[in-house]
Order: sequence, then structure tokens, then C-alpha cells
Amino acid sequence: MISVIIPCSGPGRERHLETLIRVLEKQTFQDFRVIVFETVPVGKSNYYDHYRSNILDYHKYFYLDVNRPEGEYNRSWNMNVGATFVKDISLDGHKYLFMDADLVFDENYLQAVNDCMLPWFIAWNEKYNLNPETTEVIMNRGYVEKGWPKTPGGGPAMYCDAGKITCVDKIFYEKVWGGFNENYFGWGLEDNDGAFRASHILGHFPVMPYKIIHLHHPTNVSHPSDVSRDVWWVAEHNPAEISKRLVAANLGQLTGPTVIDISDIKR
Repeated sequence: MISVIIPCSGPGRERHLETLIRVLEKQTFQDFRVIVFETVPVGKSNYYDHYRSNILDYHKYFYLDVNRPEGEYNRSWNMNVGATFVKDISLDGHKYLFMDADLVFDENYLQAVNDCMLPWFIAWNEKYNLNPETTEVIMNRGYVEKGWPKTPGGGPAMYCDAGKITCVDKIFYEKVWGGFNENYFGWGLEDNDGAFRASHILGHFPVMPYKIIHLHHPTNVSHPSDVSRDVWWVAEHNPAEISKRLVAANLGQLTGPTVIDISDIKR
């Protein structure tokens, strides 16, 4: 079983999410569930209401939403909430697949993820950034042809980095790695933190070879906060201690992010 956990926040990605759901529906591997977690700014309506009622109403799809706590967006918290939601109904060997809503892939992708036996890995090694015209083709079609992209719009492939799609074994997530670090606010660095800690534990940077497609959208101009940059410095120099504290923390709570105390760690 794979739990596909998709964090969402802000307007403008409704069609991306809908396209991703349609792509998941066409997967050859069907032993999965999808958890979409949207944080909604206080006083705002849900951006994904239409899609929740029209495409997320099957037994394998779960939609969670909550008013965003005061402060900047926290992607780590979003992802951990999704994992907490399925933790009690997940068996050993269960995989958590964390992915952004603006990504798609061909119909054999989840089968490849299921077949990969690593406890933690980045679930792609080539990413193609599409231009607006080619993105519109994929959104209208609702699936990715086998062997595509061959000559995708948007330029050459981008090769693996720490983010976009991460797969983690349930036991490794809970008992060893500790989950995503909720000390990060703004956009960025939380994936670097998680990848660095996993690489430190495993002794290498595990990657599953697979092509994915990044759908075009307006550029996000948000950046990591100064506090997040300080957190990353601490994590980079003390990965084992950060994982230890995350394992002991009560992460993924709907009330808001759980910030671990790192004030005693030498800078």
C-alpha cells in the first residue's frame, strides 16, 4: 500500500491537482490512497472545494483542510499531518509518497515506487519543466503517454535534487528518520533537511530512476525565512540529533506545527 500525500496551499493550482488525480487514476498499480491536505488562510474560502466534491469523493481519496495558523506557510507540517492521518491504519511495509500537486508521470510510476525497496528515497531522477502550451495539453488530456516526454516543451531535463517527490517507509519515518522538520517556515530547505538526515543515516543519497513532469505555473516568489536558514545550519551540522528529536516529537498535529527546541545545540 502507498499513501500519496499531497500538500496544497493557495490559489492557482486547482487544475494541477485535478490533472494529478486523473493521472493517478490511470496507474497500473492501484493499491494506493491519496491524502490531500490544504491549509487555508484564516477567513478565506477553500480553493479546492470544487475538486473536493467532484474528484476526491472516492473511497481511496481523503481531503483534509484546516485554517492556516498564524505565520508563514509550513510545508513540513502539511506533509506530516497527512502521514499522521493514515498512521494508525497503515501496516508495516506501507510507503508514504510525498509529492507536490504540480507533478505528473506515466502510468507505470506507482508500480516502480512500490517495487523500490529502499526505506527512504527521492522518487525521480529526471524532471522536465513544461512550458504553458505543453502544460495545457497535459491538463486537457489528463494522462501521460508511455515513454513521454520525448521532446517535451520547456527545455532540457533537470536532474535530481532533494525535493518534489520523496518516498519513505512507514517504520523508517516513525522510528528512525522522524518525519519532516516543522521548524521550517516559508518555502524551501525542508526537503534539504530531510534528504541530508536520510543520507546521513543510510550512508548515501538514494534515488529511484524515473522521469517526472513539472507542470507550468506562475513562479512562487516566497523564500525560506531567516529562522529557517538558521534551522538548516543546525540540521546540516547535527543531522543525527535532529532526527532523534523529531522521532520523540508529536509531529503532524492539526492544531499547528510542532517546533522542536534546538536552542541548546551549538551553532
